[in-house]
Amino acid sequence: MNRKKQFRQAAETAAMSIAVICTNILLTPEDFGFSELMHTPYLAVALFSSVFYSRRFGFLSLIISASAIFILGTLNFIVKLPEIHHREAIILSAAVFLIYLFGTIREIDRIKLRKTREHLKKAVKERYRIKRISNAQLEINRELEERITGQRVSITTLYNQMHKMDSLNLGNSLDTLIETVRLFTDASDVTIWTQSQTAGFLHSPASVHISGAFDSSEMLNLDSSIEGWVFRNNRIISARMINNFEHLKKMDRGKNLITLPIPINKKVWGVLNIEEMPFVKYNRHTERLLEIIINLAEPVLSRAVEHERQIQQSETDTDTKLPLFSQLFTMLNRYIASSTEDKARISLLIIEMQNFTELTEQFTASDLKKLFLKLTDEILLASAGLAEFFMYKTDSQMAVLIPGLDSDGAALLCLETLELINSTGWLIGNNEVFTEMIIGYSSLGDNAQDADGLIKHAEHLLEIQKI
Repeated sequence: MNRKKQFRQAAETAAMSIAVICTNILLTPEDFGFSELMHTPYLAVALFSSVFYSRRFGFLSLIISASAIFILGTLNFIVKLPEIHHREAIILSAAVFLIYLFGTIREIDRIKLRKTREHLKKAVKERYRIKRISNAQLEINRELEERITGQRVSITTLYNQMHKMDSLNLGNSLDTLIETVRLFTDASDVTIWTQSQTAGFLHSPASVHISGAFDSSEMLNLDSSIEGWVFRNNRIISARMINNFEHLKKMDRGKNLITLPIPINKKVWGVLNIEEMPFVKYNRHTERLLEIIINLAEPVLSRAVEHERQIQQSETDTDTKLPLFSQLFTMLNRYIASSTEDKARISLLIIEMQNFTELTEQFTASDLKKLFLKLTDEILLASAGLAEFFMYKTDSQMAVLIPGLDSDGAALLCLETLELINSTGWLIGNNEVFTEMIIGYSSLGDNAQDADGLIKHAEHLLEIQKI
């Protein structure tokens, strides 16, 4: 019970007692104290205060009333002193007893009521606690279900991305690696750096920048950049680690949230750098996930890098920069030798510009050969990034080698390529070129058993179309 409430109840008790005293003085001054009524009005106020407030307020009312009766009714007491004293003593004793009795009953009821309220309050709290636990369990179950579902989707997505990344075209593999990183981290700016031909520098062979422009010709010093430090030390670096080391702070360009090495054959080949990503994704879990992606991508990138190295070391056409026929024959033999019977699905397409000789009277051979390059992107897309392109035996021919493609797939790709050829507007400068192209194809197992057989069958189909 707070102090304000106690003060209010005391004031109300005193006011009721004084009201009875004033009523007594105004209405029956000759019978002060309502002695003929056995002081009932005064006792009623005292008992009322005891029942509805507490015993202390009942006694307070009794004291106020008795004091008023004693002080203001002194003459009356003197006249009838023996009789009054005896009767008043009985009434006062009865009043004290009744005030205490009713006050005690009220106190017992109040205690019971308080216990009942406390019990109900505890029951409500317990019910609320159980409800919160139940809701928390539901949230946990929902989170676990979503996490399990998300993991299944993530595993499927990761598998598909790894399959898509499995291309001998290094550029496509790196683009798919960046795409995979962005899928799992929501990163907006991602760059891959690798060692440049200029000693002591890194250059970027692949990048994606959503939040701003990126200068693809930019070079980073191996000794004065975070990327260079990661490349040299083969260690992952995050923004929080940079702030802990003074020498890393000096290298910081404000573009290194998470930077990790890309190993190939146990050596650092390059560096993956995340420049921008949502804050909620910046955590140890994301770092671990990136390490898993890089580890899974290592065998795929290893094959692509090796293929790129061989292409760079081989002879290429001066106009199209595509490898020559000798490299095609070498790659065919390598694929066939490394394939098992179950995986021996290799297809070869030869695209020939039949009116090449006539067109050289109007255009240069160099410009005509470059027309083949307009087909490479679409064929690469249709073959899921597996196609490799070579100049064939003459300037009018381009070969397409596609590992993992069987005869049915090769036939379908030929139809799509012919449709692309017929629907494309061929231009050299501002001049329209009317090309006549034919395609021959063959597949390992269905049409031939070795590299010579593949080439002969594809050439045979070309010759048939010329008749």
